[in-house]
Amino acid sequence: MSDRPKKPFQFSLRSLLVLVAVFAVLLAVGLFVKRVIEVPFNAYKHWAMGDLIVEHLETHDGEWPRNWEELRGAHSSLGGRLIGGETMESLEKAVNVDFDFDPALASSAITKDMSEPTFRVIWLKNGSTSHYVGDEPNQRIFGYLKQRKFGDASGKHKTDQNARPR
Repeated sequence: MSDRPKKPFQFSLRSLLVLVAVFAVLLAVGLFVKRVIEVPFNAYKHWAMGDLIVEHLETHDGEWPRNWEELRGAHSSLGGRLIGGETMESLEKAVNVDFDFDPALASSAITKDMSEPTFRVIWLKNGSTSHYVGDEPNQRIFGYLKQRKFGDASGKHKTDQNARPR
């Protein structure tokens, strides 16, 4: 055995840099995993909002909802069920809706050759743009307005049952 007195542990610059690097890598991995896990939840919120808004438009002769309470009627006509187990309360907390949107005005600007909306009336409060292919809500609203205006039978505002997250 050594008779030398034990020194208290001391950080060297090298050990401090290694510790900081390990912490940074763990933080980056954690944020990446969190983002990957959130993608389907955000996509379901977009999908559910598309379902609600299109249902409201179809059952109210193209009239845009004025508030969340009016969307509750669409929720009821969908049987009280939303994709991904979403609830009206979870959507209201997570999603912004431009209740001042004028679909008649937007529709007047739509041409037959347009394929993308020029408006963004639904978006997630957390800034995510995750959605299932074919189920981005603004695209679905655009498809509804275009079909209503031109009688296009493509049904692009309908939910794609084979949708994949994006």
